[in-house]
Amino acid sequence: MIRFDKLTEGAQELFHEAQDLLRRYKQNQLDVEQILYVLVTKEGVGREILQEMGINLAGLAKEIDILLQAKPSLSGAVGTQIYITPRLDAVVTGAQLEAERLRDEFIGVDHLLLSLSRITDPQLKRILDHHQITPEAIYTALRKVRGEQRLTDRTSEEQYQVLKKYSINLTQMASRNELDPVIGREEEIRRLEQILARRRKNNPVLIGEPGVGKTAVVEGLAQRITDSEVCDALKGKEIIALDVAAMVAGSKFRGEFEDRLKAVIKEITAQAGKTIVFIDEIHTIVGAGAAEGAIDAANMLKEPLSRGKFQLIGATTLDEYREHIEKDAALERRLQKVYVREPDVEETAAILEGLRKKLEEHHHIEITDEAINAAAKLAERYISERFLPDKAIDLVDEAASRIRVDGSGKKVEEAEIAALVAQWTGIPVERMLSEERTRLAQMEEILHQRVVNQREGVRAVAEAVRHSRAGLADPRQPIGTFLFLGPTGVGKTELAKALAAFLFGSENSLQRIDMSEYMERHAVARLIGSPPGYVGYEEGGQLTEAVRRRPYQVVLFDEVEKAHPQVMNLLLQLLDEGRLTDGHGRTVDFRHTIIIMTSNVGSEHFAAELAEEEARKKIDEELKHLFRPEFLNRIDEIIIFHPLSEEAILEIVDLKAVLLNDRLTEQGISLSLTTEAKKVLAKEGFDPHYGARPLERALKRLVENPIAMKIVEGEVKEGDVVTVDAAAMANAVVIRHQRGE
Repeated sequence: MIRFDKLTEGAQELFHEAQDLLRRYKQNQLDVEQILYVLVTKEGVGREILQEMGINLAGLAKEIDILLQAKPSLSGAVGTQIYITPRLDAVVTGAQLEAERLRDEFIGVDHLLLSLSRITDPQLKRILDHHQITPEAIYTALRKVRGEQRLTDRTSEEQYQVLKKYSINLTQMASRNELDPVIGREEEIRRLEQILARRRKNNPVLIGEPGVGKTAVVEGLAQRITDSEVCDALKGKEIIALDVAAMVAGSKFRGEFEDRLKAVIKEITAQAGKTIVFIDEIHTIVGAGAAEGAIDAANMLKEPLSRGKFQLIGATTLDEYREHIEKDAALERRLQKVYVREPDVEETAAILEGLRKKLEEHHHIEITDEAINAAAKLAERYISERFLPDKAIDLVDEAASRIRVDGSGKKVEEAEIAALVAQWTGIPVERMLSEERTRLAQMEEILHQRVVNQREGVRAVAEAVRHSRAGLADPRQPIGTFLFLGPTGVGKTELAKALAAFLFGSENSLQRIDMSEYMERHAVARLIGSPPGYVGYEEGGQLTEAVRRRPYQVVLFDEVEKAHPQVMNLLLQLLDEGRLTDGHGRTVDFRHTIIIMTSNVGSEHFAAELAEEEARKKIDEELKHLFRPEFLNRIDEIIIFHPLSEEAILEIVDLKAVLLNDRLTEQGISLSLTTEAKKVLAKEGFDPHYGARPLERALKRLVENPIAMKIVEGEVKEGDVVTVDAAAMANAVVIRHQRGE
């Protein structure tokens, strides 16, 4: 009679799988063949032993399957009653004797395999002899698989070859040329060697931002060990990457994870310093496996780490190191920090060059030198929330993948890289390539198509943008910082919109912050987000969240003089360092933004019709009185917008007429304004105190509303031409329409 309480979990699962096999073959007698078939086909200790023996598992399984099919099957449904044959009972009894011989307390899969190898049944014996499955061969393989371990509980089998189960051998991968080439990183690899060669506390931990190449440094060391390009103390050693998450996964009962980790430590220490363990995301060991009454992985590792018998390389980010490891002083003093810096553009290009061959072989596509250089430069310039070389590698990899999926067979060139960056960031592709130079040279002309009579403001903005694009600006600060002054309606906001459309392809790239909403001290939290524990913490700040999600835009602070002094202090940091820290502690990069602040300070001096020089002097005095010197000193240019003349209003009429015609064209209707009609509109819409805004009202009242009525009444239809002319009476226009063909 089989005592299932004496079987290990692995052996019990073997019997359960065998019962499922019976149902598949519509049989009800559990025999030796079912157990042997499951043992050969199911992942576990038995299969590992047979693999160690070099057995052809597929061929063996096929031969056993023939025996299973030859057994008689039941007609109709299979009942729930299953019978164990005397042969199988004898095999389990033999397994019990094998367990006693090996001084094990439970019957495991290995004992069942040993007992099966002694079977006398002619058919099975012929198959086993054919594959040279003998007790002696099994014993030899078993010693390699289980070492000196004994089965003292039901889960002990899980501790066989734990390193093989829960780790990857990096040095073996390096010897098989399965690792990506590591370019540079001489300093970090040399530092790793120095720490690993120490007698005590020889456990380095690599600290760096995600994607800078921490794992690559370890892989580089593994390649050097394989090539014998390391010091004598490290020659012949192996680096294995331990998967802590896999060790924790599936540990159903208290103590299972600790048993697995103890088995890992025991196996490594038994190798007398020949193995170095690499744990990526090492902060995960703090608290890993801990439950009520249990200890976590970090505490279990402290003692072997301090004795120098268990060598460890860790990798984590600075934030995670501070949050998890620094708080555990006993663990921290056993680890030696190695900082991994982000490579620059030139180093990233060299890394991409080293990876080019593997990428080309994978995608079957050629990658050009221009694409390599563009990926490094554009990734550094436009993808600010991630780090080199990871973001540049992703660019080249995905660009090659897109071409491969499209089936176009093209090379990966600069244009493909730029198109992908455009997709990721929302910046139109033509803004990044050589066409940008021509556009930048004509920037004033393009902006003047929308902004009238403000040459000083347009010139200053264009010069700042060209200065930045030429690479001469301070890389730690925004592209440009401007303070627009002047009366209402003269084009301050319009220039900001035109600039957003010019640089980023859309007016949607303008983030407008109305500073009249930030007149209280606590309003700072709305800009950068509430601190932890306060309402709204999860939402993020209105300013920081917008720029974090879209780092390339024009940020407009409207009526900046109305903001609370505490808000102005925040702007000081933004203008000086090009970054802000939000309520979540994340650094938000403003280096690729243009900061524009508008104010109506001193606009009354223009209304007083003072000379320009005198008006500017009075405005400067008001600015110094209203804003602190350090704030004004951080602004690139203070631009004064002049009141609009009647001639300027006439130019704006032309611009507005073009926009209105564009809207009507969508309905198949054309619009034209006579010169006299434009003069009437300019005269009606001119007010030196309110700028161009009265013109918009005049245009709506005299032109748009009458046309809308004619469209609604059916007088003007698709294909018609609408002409706006001056009426006989003063300050009025007449609207005529001509039927389309």
